[in-house]
Amino acid sequence: MFDLFRSRDTAMRWVLVVLLSLVALSMVITLVPGFGSGGSMSRRDDVLAEACGEQVTQRMVAQVVAQQMRAREFASAMAEFLIPRMVDQFVGELATSCAAQQLGLSAGDGEVASYIQSRMPALWQDGQFVGTQAYQQYLSQMNTTIPEFEKRVRQQILLDKLQRIAFDGIVVTPREVEAEFSRKGEKARLEVVKFDPAEQKKGFNPSKDELEAYLKANQGMFQVAPKKTVSLVVADADRLGAAIAVTDAQVAQLYEQQQSKFRVEERVKVRHILIKAGEKDPADKKAKAKQKAEDLLKQIKGGADFAELAKKNSEDPGSGSKGGDLDWVQRGQMVKPFEEAAFKLKPKELSGIVETVFGYHIVQTTERQDARIKPLAEVKNEVISEYRKQQVFGTMPELAEKAQVELSRAPGQAAAIAAKLGLLYVKAEAHSPGDPFPELGLNPDLDGLLSSMEKGAVTQVVQPNTPGGGKLYVAVVDEVIPGRPAALADMEQRVRDSYLERKGADRAEELAKQFDEKMKANGGDLKKAAAEMGLKVIDTGEFERSGQMKDVGPAGYFGEQPFTMEVGKSVGIYRVGSMPFYFRLAERKAPDLSKIEADRGVLVSSIKERKLRERRELFEAGVIESLKAKGKITLYPDRVKRLAQTYTNRG
Repeated sequence: MFDLFRSRDTAMRWVLVVLLSLVALSMVITLVPGFGSGGSMSRRDDVLAEACGEQVTQRMVAQVVAQQMRAREFASAMAEFLIPRMVDQFVGELATSCAAQQLGLSAGDGEVASYIQSRMPALWQDGQFVGTQAYQQYLSQMNTTIPEFEKRVRQQILLDKLQRIAFDGIVVTPREVEAEFSRKGEKARLEVVKFDPAEQKKGFNPSKDELEAYLKANQGMFQVAPKKTVSLVVADADRLGAAIAVTDAQVAQLYEQQQSKFRVEERVKVRHILIKAGEKDPADKKAKAKQKAEDLLKQIKGGADFAELAKKNSEDPGSGSKGGDLDWVQRGQMVKPFEEAAFKLKPKELSGIVETVFGYHIVQTTERQDARIKPLAEVKNEVISEYRKQQVFGTMPELAEKAQVELSRAPGQAAAIAAKLGLLYVKAEAHSPGDPFPELGLNPDLDGLLSSMEKGAVTQVVQPNTPGGGKLYVAVVDEVIPGRPAALADMEQRVRDSYLERKGADRAEELAKQFDEKMKANGGDLKKAAAEMGLKVIDTGEFERSGQMKDVGPAGYFGEQPFTMEVGKSVGIYRVGSMPFYFRLAERKAPDLSKIEADRGVLVSSIKERKLRERRELFEAGVIESLKAKGKITLYPDRVKRLAQTYTNRG
């Protein structure tokens, strides 16, 4: 609730910081910030596609996968479908950007600067750019360099311009709005019988012999992935920084140079009780809220415990349970009337009733601190840490580059090279994709790089996708252990799970066919057939196209059929994946067209977005075909397939 009382300007700054994080994620960038050009790993093997002179690399795809894995949005089992789609998306973006340039669109330096400033306000202090060094340090946390980042910004500006041209030409008719309203608001209710493989597999308990036979019959599904022994030479900022000596005289000088950084503005520690009353609430409701606040104020002045009254009465969910405590606040963080009251009060002093856009407050300032500059003793460790970080970030790329060059010449000497340069040496023995690396942990990006590397191959310098950008590493493949057909001991649980899933699916299919026969025999009476077989009939309740069917799943499971079939009719056997269904349309309701005006604006935007998407897809497909014909797009499907298999094998 503290944020609720921040001023709008401050809130907007926080929103922009959040947007920056989202932009950083959406702007997919390469992992290698351009360090070096040597190395024995073939650059061609790393390229998955080329369009208009630009490359789509394994590292670009690996970073997207890593982001999706952190968000739990990537299923390894679907990698052979998802990875090619990612590559296609990259190619489409490059091709569309190329077409935009051919149409005469461009992105000037001024546009790039404005775009970055609007999304990265932290790089402008009081309207002044913070400088190239701070800009690069900021970008290093996103694993990119200034040229790489600004290249992606230019590309995004071109795509935005092209999209605006397409969007401005879209017209939506009243009939389309009515059709969209009807489509979105229409509701259906089904009676469903589902034959769930997960339920049906519970009756099976396979023996070892049965699992061995199943494994033998399906050996192609069960392979031990190739493994690689990998040496890593790591430049770690913390380790390198700890070795840098800093004298007291240096610390004092650095502190004097940065005193403005350690300035603490005037602040007060505040607690409050809120009785809500909105600006548009009726006068009688506001009067009741104010009277309640006045009664509470009298109780506090009469000796009642402020914190207890706040817990029982405050309507601020963020601070009420904490006795109204908002902790320390500075000027500019709260709405104006609240701020003025809080900063006028002396410690322990109570305000009168303070009215804001949120309602009526009783405010008490419990502590006050005047503006000050933190003394050196308080920030000494911070000064030393920042100095070491600056020194290390200047030398880390150079050390890592030297390691890469020397490893390319002598790939079997990783330990000696690391010792010579004062870097960390670690070894990942018999590493499988998806296993953690020493010092780096789980690293899908490196797994992607290693997938096409042979013995003796060396990566470029890579910055792992971790917060802070505190490490750089170079990897060399010491040994390749070929993949082989799995034995039961290698993955017994996986074989068992697959066996049970197959048996469950077979049993569910068998039941569905028996049900289908009963439906045909009894004239299509779904409830009667279910009763005869002891099966449950699920009533989904009413749902819209974008909604959920109770106890069944998303409305999209059954496509458009619930909204196009005749009421009373049944459909079956209908399969969603390995799960068979039978369903009957029990009821369908049309939306109330008298309510269309309230949604007209949203509907128009929705239709425009859909039309824009359709135009973009058509335009992109046409551009890609044209560029392919001109030899400006080259795809490497075998490399894409190999990369996808590295993720599939982890499942």
